[in-house]
Amino acid sequence: MNGARPRPIFSCIVVLALAIAIASCGAPEESISSLRAALVLDSTLHTHVSTFRMAVLRAHATTGAVTCADFPGNLRLGDGRVNLVAEVQQLPWNGSVNEAAFRPVRVPAAQPLVVIAEGLANDDRGVFTIGRGCADNQAFPDGSRPSVTIDVRATSGAPCTGASDCEQGITCNQGADFPQGYCGQTSCVADTDCPPATHCVADPATGGLCAQACTAKTDCRGSLDCVRRVGGNSACVQVCVFPLWNAVSGC
Repeated sequence: MNGARPRPIFSCIVVLALAIAIASCGAPEESISSLRAALVLDSTLHTHVSTFRMAVLRAHATTGAVTCADFPGNLRLGDGRVNLVAEVQQLPWNGSVNEAAFRPVRVPAAQPLVVIAEGLANDDRGVFTIGRGCADNQAFPDGSRPSVTIDVRATSGAPCTGASDCEQGITCNQGADFPQGYCGQTSCVADTDCPPATHCVADPATGGLCAQACTAKTDCRGSLDCVRRVGGNSACVQVCVFPLWNAVSGC
């Protein structure tokens, strides 16, 4: 992860063995033989993912160096300013923690690379990016067989300082109730109004918040905790929020 966003440590995580097999094509000095990317997800996310989207990028665009901090705010996959090393890979997933997927791509050696992993989910409203992970400044020797671990964390509940830090269509909620900011869709009345892997939690201040679903504190970032709150449909749900947030709707 980028130096400004250190890799978090979690005691309860699900490890999905996802690998990219890299074909050794062209001159030896221009390619490496094999790259394995192990994706680490929180325990409530993996069952909602229907597809992983993987991309390996050259670390320079026309505007300068590219790092994990540029995603999703300043750059998104498919942006013309980013030099893709290979075609973006779509890797189907069935929700199993032991599934593995393989795709052949070419990757240059001895160059700083950025590896992006996105967890996608579908419902009747379309496709949502519900998880995102990144590893940057990855430079591999020719002929090596490196292994890269990427934390694919839920995009809802991510810290933010503005809307550009969140996925498209998701609000950056800020203020005393949201230390370090909180990416979450607002104005919901039921879970069906929210992206997968989130719950609609009743809250007059936000008009209903689509908060990150969780089963334990280890699913949550930083100062957030996994707490029980009344959902938009009056059911009791567990979500990652600041422990004192909307305490009157505790259950």
